[in-house]
Amino acid sequence: MKPLSFPAQLDYYLSAVSCRDSLVNSLKDIIRPYKHGNILDCSVGTGFGIIDLIDSGYKITCSDACENMISRFNKNAQTTSVKTSPLKIKWQELGDKLPELFELILCRGNSIVYSDMWDKDNQSANVKEMKDSIKGIFKSIKSGGACILTYLQIKTLTMNTQ
Repeated sequence: MKPLSFPAQLDYYLSAVSCRDSLVNSLKDIIRPYKHGNILDCSVGTGFGIIDLIDSGYKITCSDACENMISRFNKNAQTTSVKTSPLKIKWQELGDKLPELFELILCRGNSIVYSDMWDKDNQSANVKEMKDSIKGIFKSIKSGGACILTYLQIKTLTMNTQ
C-alpha cells in the first residue's frame, strides 16, 4: 500500500481532531467584518475550513508555497462547487506580487514556522526567513487592514515591519 502524502495525512488529522463546523463558524466570526473586502488565506494548505467558507459565498483568495498542498486543496475543492485554485506564492513574495490588495490576511495553523521549508530537504525553522515572510505578508495588507497570524510561542520574536 502506498503511504499517504503529508497533505493527505494532515487532512485526516484535522478531520479527526477538529470539529469542522466549529472551525468554520469561528472563521466566520473573524472574517465577518471583512466579508465585502479582499481576503487572502496565504497558508491555505489543504483548504480545511476555507473551502467551506468559499462554498458558502465568501470571496477568499488562497495561496500556498507548497505544490503538494495546492494539489490536495484542488482535490478537496472538487467535492464542492468551489472552482478556485490557490496561487503558488511564497510569503516573502506576496508584497511584490500582490501589493496592498487585502483588507484581511489569514496565516493560520502555526504555518509561519515553516517559512521557506516546503518542497526542500532543509526542514529546520529559520528566524530570518520567518521575519522576511512576515514582512512580505504585511506588504500585501491595505492601509488599515489586518493580519491574523497564528503560531505557537516558544521564543519571543521581535521585529520592526516598517
